[in-house]
Formats: sequence, structure tokens, C-alpha cells
Amino acid sequence: MMSIDWNEVWKTQLTQSTMPKPDAYSNWWESVESARRYLKDYGNGNGTGPDRVAWTIEQLNLTQQSRVLEIGCGPGVLSVPIAQIAKEVTVVEPSAGMLQVLCEYAESKKVTNINCIKKRWEEVTDDDISSQYDVVLASMSLAMPEIRAAIEKMNHYCSGSVMLIWFAEEPGFEKIYRYLLPELTGKEFRPSPRADILFNLAYSMGLYPEVGYKKFSFMQQFSHEQEIYDFFQYQHHIVYQKESEAFKNYLNDHLKKTDKGFEHEEDYHCMILRWNV
Repeated sequence: MMSIDWNEVWKTQLTQSTMPKPDAYSNWWESVESARRYLKDYGNGNGTGPDRVAWTIEQLNLTQQSRVLEIGCGPGVLSVPIAQIAKEVTVVEPSAGMLQVLCEYAESKKVTNINCIKKRWEEVTDDDISSQYDVVLASMSLAMPEIRAAIEKMNHYCSGSVMLIWFAEEPGFEKIYRYLLPELTGKEFRPSPRADILFNLAYSMGLYPEVGYKKFSFMQQFSHEQEIYDFFQYQHHIVYQKESEAFKNYLNDHLKKTDKGFEHEEDYHCMILRWNV
């Protein structure tokens, strides 16, 4: 096992995955409208979504003196609630749209202790970060081909604990692509890497992480077909094709008819890996 290059395994699975790459919908990530919708869907206080925020913060063991570095913060789903507890939060996020909404969210909560670095994690240098943090967090934001170098950089800027959260098995959004992409693209579906590779990589680096698990379910409700179209277009960057056999099969298997329309549930089985530096 120790002779396997787990960084290369991760890189190969990530680059060969037929999941849409971030560059394919970069305009979506840059869009302020998309960032606001993402915050609405997944943010703190969303009664229809998973309680991922509260669970994640509980794992961090924060105090009022904690200094936290979050990598890939998006619109502040975790960053702003963390900043309400911790002394200081620094976030790394390449999207201007996401950072704008994060600032709006922080202002609405009267949070003033968040520092923003508009870069990809791979681009961050000592010119951007001049100190170490008690907690370094990367939650669902690890689509980096050179994951070993990314982890080494996390350790470099950490004086306490590093915490990674990633998928233990097929996440709900990937199930959608598995159903639809072969018909839409004519290519065999290949999944993205899972958390077991992260664990093996960390172990091979001499890091022996504590491992935890949590399942989240995200429920969405649709009152009519146009909302289903919007869901695939916005959430998954796929143009809804009513006559597609793949769409019919997916909707038959995963859409539940209700008195108010339709319900759609996505499951996320997440692993948390944590080690002290």
C-alpha cells in the first residue's frame, strides 16, 4: 500500500472523470445571482436543507480565540457562522461573485472579522498569508489535481488541526450525471475520486487522521415542470430534455409526486479527515 502513489491515483481519477470541470461553467461561479442562490439553498437557517453548517462547526471545536483558514469558501455558507464564534477567519476563494455575496452575508450578520484572498489555493503564497492558523478547513472544495501539494500547503499554514471534508460515496449530484451524461455526451461516465484516496494519501505522508462520517439529505420541491428545468439548468448545468430517455429514467427513479407537485432528494455521504500538525 505504501508503494502506491496516491497523489497520482487522485489526479488520474479527477482529470479522467467525466464530471463537468469548473472551467466548463466558470461564468456560473462568477455570477452574483448564482452565489446568492447557492447561499439560499445551502446556507445557515435553510429549513429544507441539510444541517451541514451546524455539524461542521461542531467538529471544529472553536473558541473565541480561534484563528481559522477556510479554503474554497464559496458565498460564506460556513465562513460567516464560523466568524461569529472565532476571533478571525481568512478565506481563499477565486470567484469574485462568491466573495461579493460572502461580504453581503457577513454584513447582514454584522460580521467584520473575515479576511478574503481572491485566489485559487494552488496560487496562494507567503505574500498572501504571513502567519499560521489554529484550524485549516477545506469542505467539499478539494478538486485540485495536485492534492499532495495542496495538503502540504495546508500543513504549512497550520499550527493546530487540518480538517478535510469530502465524499465517501457517490454524491447526489454525481448520480444525476451518471444517469444523464452518457446519453447527452456519448461518453462512458467516470466518477470523481472519493475520500478513501485522501485517507491513504494522508497515511502515506505520515499523517494519521481521525475519521468521521455524516450523511446529509437535501430536499427540493417543485410545483411544476419549469422548476424542474431550472433545477437541472442552474444546479447541474444541464439543459433539461423532456423527451430524453435518460431524463425520463432519472425522474421516474428519483422524483416523488406530492399534493403540491414533486419532491427531489439528494443524499451526501461525507467523510471528515482531521489531524494535528
